[in-house]
Amino acid sequence: MKEYKSARTLGLIGSAVCLFYQVLPINLFVVLILNLFGLTLIAVSIFNLAKIFNDMSIFKKLLISIVMNLSAKAVIVKMSVGLLKKYENFLKFKGTSFHLSKEFVSTFMITYLVLVISAYIWQGVFYKLSQHTQITHFKIGGFLYFVGLAILITTLFIPTLLFVFLSKFLIIGSWILILIGFHKLNGSVV
Repeated sequence: MKEYKSARTLGLIGSAVCLFYQVLPINLFVVLILNLFGLTLIAVSIFNLAKIFNDMSIFKKLLISIVMNLSAKAVIVKMSVGLLKKYENFLKFKGTSFHLSKEFVSTFMITYLVLVISAYIWQGVFYKLSQHTQITHFKIGGFLYFVGLAILITTLFIPTLLFVFLSKFLIIGSWILILIGFHKLNGSVV
């Protein structure tokens, strides 16, 4: 019998941190730091679980998902800062038209697509974890995360607050379910 108490604890803390930054309105820099910290704890937790289950493909896919996720978020932040500066200059000089280049828009869309692909891989990781642990909260949490990010990408085409709120609601729900899943990791595995 192999204990996985440390994996449970790391997963609990990591998912709680990721839930925390989703719920509270905090500075963007703090969000990125908390995101990195929470995902690192979850990665270590899943690494430990992957060793216990003798299935390192779970961890490898998680790493791919995290790298894609963080890379896409870094590009989005950089582009958003650039967009805000451009808009600030537009207002400062009382411009009459505000245009975004085709390259900017297509880069933004591709970046969001990479984010959704990373969420799809994330969903697969938690589906596998659910199979190994028999805890369905992981499977549903991964699915809600994917759907939440997929809905977020629709706001590029249909800009409405309803989709933004729905996406945020689903992502928060996914972190709650993942947190519950790690909480249910009591005891040991045969």
